[in-house]
Amino acid sequence: MNQVFRHKTFLLTGMVMALMLTLSSCDLYSSGEQSIAEPDKTICDLFADSVFTNISTQQPADVNSSWQDSAFSDIAVQFVDSLVKDTLYIRQGSSPAYKVFLTADTTYLAVKANGGQAILFTTNVVDWTFLKTDLSAYTIENDIMPGATISGCISGEDKKANPVIKMRQEYTLDAGTILVRIVKTDQTLGSSLRVVVQ
Repeated sequence: MNQVFRHKTFLLTGMVMALMLTLSSCDLYSSGEQSIAEPDKTICDLFADSVFTNISTQQPADVNSSWQDSAFSDIAVQFVDSLVKDTLYIRQGSSPAYKVFLTADTTYLAVKANGGQAILFTTNVVDWTFLKTDLSAYTIENDIMPGATISGCISGEDKKANPVIKMRQEYTLDAGTILVRIVKTDQTLGSSLRVVVQ
C-alpha cells in the first residue's frame, strides 16, 4: 500500500514539474521573441551607417582664453552662443548620427531641442547632463534599456557580439539650444561616441 502511494505521488510530482517546465519555457520564448521597437531600430541603423557628422566637444577656455578664470555661471550664455556659432551642436532628430570626439575628461557641446520628449542614444558610456539656463540638470525620466534593444542591435561575431547602444535616456526638454556637459567615467572606452538625440 505504501509503495502504491509513493508511486502515485512520484507520478503526480513528475507531471506537475513537467507542466511547470512547459509553461515557463513557453513564457521564456514568447517574451524573447520580441523584436527591437522604434525609434530604437532606426537609431541602430543610423549607428551602423558609415556616414557621420563629426563634432568635437569644447571647454570654455578653448573657445575664449579670457574665460580661463571666469565662473562658469558668468559665461555659460556666451559659451552656448559660441558653440552654436561654431556649429558645435547636435540637432534633435537629425540624420545621420553624430560622431562626438571628447577633447577632455569634462567637456561641453550644445543640443538644439524641439521641446517635449527627447531620447538620447549613445554608443559609449559617459555622464551626459542636459543643463537648464540656471545650470541645474534636466531629470532623466527613464534610463532602462529594453532587452530587445540590447539583443536586437549588436555588432561583432556571434560569440563576441556586443550591444551597440550603450546608453538610452529619456527626458522632457524645453525648446531651444541646451548646453550639455559630458564627463568621462570609468566605463568610457576611448575618446569618441556616436550620438543621436531623437
